[in-house]
Amino acid sequence: MYTIKERIAIARIVSDMIRADNIIEESEIEMLNRFKSDYNIDSHILTEARHIKFSTAVSDLCSLKDEKKIEIWKDSADKYGYV
Repeated sequence: MYTIKERIAIARIVSDMIRADNIIEESEIEMLNRFKSDYNIDSHILTEARHIKFSTAVSDLCSLKDEKKIEIWKDSADKYGYV
């Protein structure tokens, strides 16, 4: 289970990855929807994510316990098809 703060950080990182090249592809929207479902990210969390600094999101995720970091890493790799 992830805290609201952690889910906001995840939402910020994922949304920045999607917007990084200014081209939003259908596969990226599908990936975002999977993250929203898997991490219980709703419109409130997404709105909050837009109001925190990217560096804050990174710091919040770096502060996670190793088990959560590994879980997110593996989950992200699965969603991008690298595993």
